[in-house]
Amino acid sequence: STMASEKSREIEAAKQRLAAAQSQVSSASKKMETARAMMDAAEQNMKSSKKELEGAETFLKEVDKRWEVIDVDSEDERPNIKRRKVTLPEEASARPSTKKGSVQVEGCGLPEANGTYEYEQSDEGSSHVYFKKGKWNGKEATFKIIQTVGMWLAWCMRVNVDDDIIILYRRKCEENEGNRQPPEDDWKVMQGSMPGGYKCEGEYPAPKLTYLQD
Repeated sequence: STMASEKSREIEAAKQRLAAAQSQVSSASKKMETARAMMDAAEQNMKSSKKELEGAETFLKEVDKRWEVIDVDSEDERPNIKRRKVTLPEEASARPSTKKGSVQVEGCGLPEANGTYEYEQSDEGSSHVYFKKGKWNGKEATFKIIQTVGMWLAWCMRVNVDDDIIILYRRKCEENEGNRQPPEDDWKVMQGSMPGGYKCEGEYPAPKLTYLQD
């Protein structure tokens, strides 16, 4: 009859509507799961980024603290440029030496830096300097092991070639060591650049020094 036919159509329409609603709910649920997974990943990434930021800030503080007492002379005359002053010259003030002799350098990642360095005092008679003649990139050069002086004592191995000073290795010293001759070990390889425009071209491994008395 007509009534039965109408009833059948309404029931079928209701079923179709229900099926469509269930499909929407399923799709929304999947999107919610995807969004939650993305949120979890974003939170993990945020935690990792914060941890990396904290590590980077700590490293920056350590680097800044390590360099804040170094003296490197800068020839940059530009105004409003804050630069730490680094002293690498022979005239750097230091404790007077009571020992001279020479220093044997071995095991250095730069073979040209190995060899025997003779003792040489600056004209002012204040800084400990050891030197040897050699070649750097085919050019005549002077290799030096010299004190740098700031709030703490340090030694620097460098090469002078033409008008350039190139830093190779560096060794910070405690109060009770390194004041008469360069320390034997724990030298740091210097790479990149230093304040003042000094190039650093050290190579691993770091050198081993032996002090040879007269």
